[in-house]
Amino acid sequence: MALGYILCDSEFKSDQGVQYKITIYDAEGSLDLDYPLTCGSDGFILNYDGKGKKRYNYIQASKVNFQLNIPNASHPAAAMIANLSTAEAGRYKVLIESSTNDGASYSNYWRGVIVSDIQKRKDISYPYFFDFTAVDGLSLMRDIPFNKDVYNGVNDDVTNLRTLIKHISNMFRYYNPTYDFFNATESCFYELVHWYEDSMPSPSGAVSPLEYSAVYGNAFMGLEVNEEGSVESTNPITAYEVLEQILKTFGAKIVQAKGYWWITNIEQYAHLTDGILYYRRFEKDGSKIGGGTQLETNFVKELGSVSDAHSCVKLSGGIYSFLPKVQEYRASYSNWTSSGLYSETEEIGVWPGTSTAVTTLANLGFVVAVAGAGINITHRLQYKAKVGGTLNDYDYLYVKYMLKVGNHYWNGDSWQLNATTFDTDSLFIEPYVTQSYQDFGEYPQASFQTTEFPANGDVLFNSFVVEGAWYNNNYVADYDMRQLANTSTHPSAVQVTINESTDVKRTFSSSNNTTIANTIEDLGECLLGDGPTTDAPSWGRLRVSTDGTTFLNTIEENWQAWEVGSESRITNILCQQALFGQNNYIPLNEYNIFLRNKQAHSFNPTIAFDDNTSGGDRMVCQGYKFNAAKDEVSGQYWKAAQDSTDVVINNLDSLTAAEAQVGNAY
Repeated sequence: MALGYILCDSEFKSDQGVQYKITIYDAEGSLDLDYPLTCGSDGFILNYDGKGKKRYNYIQASKVNFQLNIPNASHPAAAMIANLSTAEAGRYKVLIESSTNDGASYSNYWRGVIVSDIQKRKDISYPYFFDFTAVDGLSLMRDIPFNKDVYNGVNDDVTNLRTLIKHISNMFRYYNPTYDFFNATESCFYELVHWYEDSMPSPSGAVSPLEYSAVYGNAFMGLEVNEEGSVESTNPITAYEVLEQILKTFGAKIVQAKGYWWITNIEQYAHLTDGILYYRRFEKDGSKIGGGTQLETNFVKELGSVSDAHSCVKLSGGIYSFLPKVQEYRASYSNWTSSGLYSETEEIGVWPGTSTAVTTLANLGFVVAVAGAGINITHRLQYKAKVGGTLNDYDYLYVKYMLKVGNHYWNGDSWQLNATTFDTDSLFIEPYVTQSYQDFGEYPQASFQTTEFPANGDVLFNSFVVEGAWYNNNYVADYDMRQLANTSTHPSAVQVTINESTDVKRTFSSSNNTTIANTIEDLGECLLGDGPTTDAPSWGRLRVSTDGTTFLNTIEENWQAWEVGSESRITNILCQQALFGQNNYIPLNEYNIFLRNKQAHSFNPTIAFDDNTSGGDRMVCQGYKFNAAKDEVSGQYWKAAQDSTDVVINNLDSLTAAEAQVGNAY
């Protein structure tokens, strides 16, 4: 849908002399009408969502309310109002611009779309003021399944590896109507994330962690193995949740500011002591335009009293409160998208015949042994014989399986301890054995249930072709046997069920056990993360790049925030950074602020305050309401802080089985 033609516009000037222009576009119009209309006394009210007493708000949506005077029933604006009830979402778009030179030139301030389902029309005679509500499009993504358009095989495929910035741009391309505001070559996204893995080049304005990290689209598809053994998307998440998942992984948020989309680390305001921030600019399709540094002063303003000369002035009527100390922050990483699925696009394993031991077992997740917790394995796998570089179907297969938890192997009846290196004897004596036949187009299926597993550990699994024949009936036990990865043309999957649950995940935790606090904050489930091993069948495992082109299939455990402190898995960094920011009581203040000297022209939610009325505390925007005509802001702000005192990463050994849940490890 194109941006469309100008339907009408309205201009007004604020008390401090900032001139604003509100323009409405009609995507189904045929020419620019450009009718001038009078707006209401407030000009417009701009609201940014907050999260109350939760500092981590990954998606900060905004909306604008404004009034326009509708002169008569024949005015095009009256027809627009009549059309709102049936108009396609995104038909009517709103551009707000600001000027400090009496309209001689304008700059972007806010972009959004008028939503029909929350408009109200008063039953009064003309002329009258109509109340319009426009949103920035983020909230519209909540109810749209991720695979609706972009990754359903029509426009793209979920098995493709993409950079995270490409995933983000695709969410906007297909699910956010503000995408139409941007031309092909202008800036759409500004990114200032500063969490890097040590395989990446050194941090700079040229290296974006979101461009040097990639993941498969299937990570968001809610894949499971059905009763027939086929892989299907049972519960795909929404486009909104995809965006949220990517941002959560990096402790980041997205917000519209100055008409563009800004992606920043939530804790960045505590790390501006060097005076600059690296940033990158991306086009609407995710292509990088360039980057550089931003000055600290572009993100922090001085807040003073009425008697001070500051352009940001604190008015009376505010409320001061505190966020509590937190003892522990947790986050869980669903390495296998809650299903334990084989998923790599490359072939998973190579079996060079019975004379050589299989050395590769696929890691299906870490489990904690609790009473009654057994493992159920259900699989539908496709195998091929590789002869002379060509993959061939089998006429029949004889398949063995190996299942291991920690140092215990499952033999079909019980668990046996074997701490030795994987060898031929263990392969052929201990594993559970079944026989499967594969005609052309058919795939072996099997399922088995274990008793209670005896110890904590990684669930390791693989299958082995003992013998088979391909279409010319040649015996192929001495040829390469390959278990293929899951695709739409050859489903190949293993689903792990523990206590009848497919929720196989790993939980990370950072805590301060010396504090008197007892608050535990759960950041929830992360679909993206590290590891656990290079052979793990994980769609959601992050792949990082050393050059921006080639992405490594390695275990990434050396992430670091702000180039300081310990290196760890990225989900650990997420928990650490969150706890560092709330290791003590944190001021949570509600401000009433007056913006003078045309400060409103550049004011936006990426700006924090150094509050000189309370000792210089750096206060970060949680959410606010802006009255454009009065140049006034009322909002909630929390203190930026980073305190690593006594914060530790919890290891598995520090928890008892009673403290851990099945399928989880700390």
